[in-house]
Amino acid sequence: MKIKKTKNIIYSKAGPSNKELTETIKKLFIYINNIISISLDIDIDVARDCNNIYEQYIESEKSRSLLLVNPKVASEWHHIKNGKMLPEFFAANSN
Repeated sequence: MKIKKTKNIIYSKAGPSNKELTETIKKLFIYINNIISISLDIDIDVARDCNNIYEQYIESEKSRSLLLVNPKVASEWHHIKNGKMLPEFFAANSN
């Protein structure tokens, strides 16, 4: 988990496990803390927080959905042709 930086981009390779991702994120925060000369106490545990992270992601996606952004177009949704797919599953400007 070595952090490599170039200008405004930071690269890091984390393995597929939650533990490796947690350690990579912690190292990234340490790196940021050193740049801005403060010490933020960050409690990170990807395994523990994965449900909360996923819920926030889903809420973010829903806020950009066709149903919320363009309800008029969403009202034209054909429920038989689209089956279980619903307008809230798609971004407003998706193909």
